[in-house]
Amino acid sequence: MSEVVERTGVGREAIRFYINEGLLPRPEKTAPNMAWYSERHIELLKLIRRLQDDQFLPLKAIKSVLHNTGEHEFSPRQLQVFARMREQLAEGERLPHPPHELSKLARYLNLAQDEIQAFRELGLLREKATRLTGEEESMLRLWASIRDAGLTRERGISPRIVEMIVEAADLLFDREIRLFENYLNDLDDREAEALMRSVIPDINRMFEILHRRRIRAFISRYAGQEPDTD
Repeated sequence: MSEVVERTGVGREAIRFYINEGLLPRPEKTAPNMAWYSERHIELLKLIRRLQDDQFLPLKAIKSVLHNTGEHEFSPRQLQVFARMREQLAEGERLPHPPHELSKLARYLNLAQDEIQAFRELGLLREKATRLTGEEESMLRLWASIRDAGLTRERGISPRIVEMIVEAADLLFDREIRLFENYLNDLDDREAEALMRSVIPDINRMFEILHRRRIRAFISRYAGQEPDTD
């Protein structure tokens, strides 16, 4: 393990996380406290980091790439749409101010090292990032807001609770991709533009409304009231 960490720059906890998530094969156990990692582990770890750092792929997509499942087949036109969507997503990610350095934002938000490491292991923060992207900064700020509102370490809460949000986003993303793959294979430029401008934001908004509705219904039921429909 120590040699793998030295050669890849990936921490022990991140390596264990990737193994548990199925991105890396389990090492061969050679003794109760020893395991053998092959050159394949080194190659895969470097590839995972490259896909995270350069392509900003979520772990679910990286897993599909690594296992070469071939579960998605897209037409040349769909791939053109993806290229255009990537450009627009990059534009929409930009912050109204220059991106902050991780060290400065961490001090400002009072982020502990284990909080930062948890975000790295969840694929929400690049391993060796020093200057943050807009999304990385936004996620760290949102976590700090949640923590400061009362979900603290003293109550047994850690950034790992963000993992359930990642899982929900992965599930929604998987359904969206299958919809795109099976039905939206003939989009013209106008429709592709509408997909980015309206469809994706509208789906995000619907998810937000439904989430709030379920929370409201749950609270109303246990408060002995009929849920409101506002």
